[in-house]
Amino acid sequence: MSELKFNAKSGLIIIQGRITGTKGEAFIDLVLDTGASSVIINSAVLEEIGYDLSKEKNELEVTTGKGIVKAKHVQVKALEVFEFEKKNTLVVSYKFPTQIKRDGFIGLTFLRNHNICLKFKNGIISFE
Repeated sequence: MSELKFNAKSGLIIIQGRITGTKGEAFIDLVLDTGASSVIINSAVLEEIGYDLSKEKNELEVTTGKGIVKAKHVQVKALEVFEFEKKNTLVVSYKFPTQIKRDGFIGLTFLRNHNICLKFKNGIISFE
């Protein structure tokens, strides 16, 4: 089990992650989002680590707080959150608006395989 401190007075719970691509890796800030059905990564991050999203055929529509956007399903080499790594996992990707200052959202496709305990009083998240 891993524990991480977070700012319980802030509006978002930010979790550090690492994503591996065809040309390297990136350390990313992910928003914990139990309302997101998938892991969602900004397309700019994926392009930086070697993915050519123009070649991805798996298009879908994603409902966001700002409306419906066109997105792509992308299989990434690896995604690591805490010490848990998922290899060859699918993420959803689209170009984030400039107002979103994070790299992505960690949603249910990753979270449902783990137990998560949020202790808001102490600002601690445990993940197993």
